[in-house]
Amino acid sequence: MGKRMAIRLILFVWTVVLVTGNPALLAFDENDLSRLLKTGSCQRCDLLYVELAGTDLHDVQLQQAMLSGANLQWANLAGANLDGAVLDGADMRNVSLMSADLGKSFIRQADLSQSDLQLADLEGVYAVEADFSWSNLCEANLIAANLNGAILVGTNLRNALLHRANLKGAYLEKADLTGAELGSAYLEGAYLVDAIWTDGSICGKKSIGACIREE
Repeated sequence: MGKRMAIRLILFVWTVVLVTGNPALLAFDENDLSRLLKTGSCQRCDLLYVELAGTDLHDVQLQQAMLSGANLQWANLAGANLDGAVLDGADMRNVSLMSADLGKSFIRQADLSQSDLQLADLEGVYAVEADFSWSNLCEANLIAANLNGAILVGTNLRNALLHRANLKGAYLEKADLTGAELGSAYLEGAYLVDAIWTDGSICGKKSIGACIREE
């Protein structure tokens, strides 16, 4: 199949999905899933909309895997390698991703609320509008992460690395930023009301785009 024909086919499939609202048309490859569960490795595999809730996947190798719309609730992905993986819209609530590698992954609008990402590597991650509310990102590497519009309510960001992170419009109410490194972080429009700032002080009611302590 020629390159143009392949592109047209992909666009056609996505058009049908958007019109019909049926994501099942982009179902995962059963052979890829079998390989993952048997070997713990499935790089660049097709796992679109796969159901893996509660599955033990610690230390798996899923570099550049396609996991859009996947259900990974309560899964154990501690130490997993998801470098460059596509997880947009994935349900990752209550997932263990401790020390996992999510560098340069695509997790736009994914739900990672109440998940454990302590010590995780998310450098360069594309997490626009992702939900990290009440998650543990303590000591996580978020250098150059795109968190535009992300939900970080009550998130533990203690000692996290946020150099050059894009936090434009991010919602950080009650987030704990104690000891976090924010060098050159972009905070325009970020909602920081009641957040705990890097020095342990509480941001006041006017804290939009910057932490403003109340007198």
